[in-house]
Amino acid sequence: IYEQEQRLIFDIKTNKDEVVCRDYYNNPYVRLDEECIKKIYTGRRMPEMDKQMLQNALLENGLDSKIKLCGVKLSHTGYVLDFDEDNTSS
Repeated sequence: IYEQEQRLIFDIKTNKDEVVCRDYYNNPYVRLDEECIKKIYTGRRMPEMDKQMLQNALLENGLDSKIKLCGVKLSHTGYVLDFDEDNTSS
């Protein structure tokens, strides 16, 4: 609650009648309304290539102005994570 985040867990086996999409590799996923996602925080060890692919996917789908991509890094003041709201640097 303090992070004000929500997570979606969708059990495909018990909800097989629901609308489930499939990607190029036939992996199932549930399509969400673009308004459901405000920010994506990348892990501090996420490879730069993966961050760039994610940024490109947002750009290609016209979502770069609606969904903010943010990085995470270790704090210099303690053993905590700092959430970098300005960019995806790790």
